[in-house]
Amino acid sequence: MLGDASWPMALMEGKQSRFSCAAIIAAYLMKTEQLSQEDAIESLRQSCEFVCPNDGFLDQLKMFEQMGFKVDHASSVYKRFHLKVLGPLSHFSLSIVRLLLLIT
Repeated sequence: MLGDASWPMALMEGKQSRFSCAAIIAAYLMKTEQLSQEDAIESLRQSCEFVCPNDGFLDQLKMFEQMGFKVDHASSVYKRFHLKVLGPLSHFSLSIVRLLLLIT
């Protein structure tokens, strides 16, 4: 499925980038191969057993899957995720940012 099995390893060499690179490659596989989040992660683990995206990345990949492998800011799935991450003050925070932009 991955073609050349060495390319994920090349992208995931650094310790700091281990989580984010795995999530990016998983998202690519999900979109191009129409794989579920679980199948994409399992496919990566066949090439590199150390693939271990953190919970935040896994949540985002699941949201990506639920939105049909695209980012839709108008989607209720996206809005629920946004509120979960930013909390109930997210709209208030965005209003403050907009106000500050108008002032400056």
